Amino acid sequence: MLYLEKYQSLISASTEAEALQQLSNVASQYGYDSILLAAVPTPGQPLETAYLRSTYDTAWRETYDKRGFGAIDPTVSHCFSHSAPMVWSPDSFKTQDERALYEEASGYGLKAGITLPFHGPGGEVGMLTLVRDELANQGFYESLRSSMSDLALLRDLAFEVLRPHIHAQTPAKQQPEAILPSLTSKEMEYLKWLTAGKTDWEISRIMGVSVAGARFHIANLRRKFDVSRRTDVVVRALQMGLVAL
Repeated sequence: MLYLEKYQSLISASTEAEALQQLSNVASQYGYDSILLAAVPTPGQPLETAYLRSTYDTAWRETYDKRGFGAIDPTVSHCFSHSAPMVWSPDSFKTQDERALYEEASGYGLKAGITLPFHGPGGEVGMLTLVRDELANQGFYESLRSSMSDLALLRDLAFEVLRPHIHAQTPAKQQPEAILPSLTSKEMEYLKWLTAGKTDWEISRIMGVSVAGARFHIANLRRKFDVSRRTDVVVRALQMGLVAL
């Protein structure tokens, strides 16, 4: 099975609403009841103007904003200073104010979850948070151990797909239209094997080059697609119709 096949509906979403719905659908397959994706599109932009979309209860979002909980939320401060995921439960909320925040949130079905920060190539800072309406237990942690890499990939794909909408929050900085990169026939071959989820070593064997040679061509693809990760190369290529799953 191609390693991106389960995310195809998210990758091929044509609207923001569809992308968010597909993101929620994938999250539910891993046992999560609610999602939130938030991002500050440009460095120094106030949190109050950040891009934020969630499936949380509307009443909770209104309470959160009205009471300024973003200033004390440990998941928010974590995403600005870390790249590693934060798995959270009641014990993650240390101060009296943080515990009060958690107590109110749990009343809206936000009892345990994982926050995955992202730091984009354009200076974007944000997070994907996946939440369960049940307290953390052994099953919760066992599920995380088996799905952590999938959830990290889901975060990367969600950010890549929703990035144009994130930047729509900052009209003063208009995003250029995506231009199809000019690829050689050999680069199209490398792109095909990237899409199939092959490793650098596997691609080197298929193409009859050294691992260093394969990495050189993959780096060229990242440069031509103006992205920093190989996964993003595949996402961009799928969105542009250059490859298919």
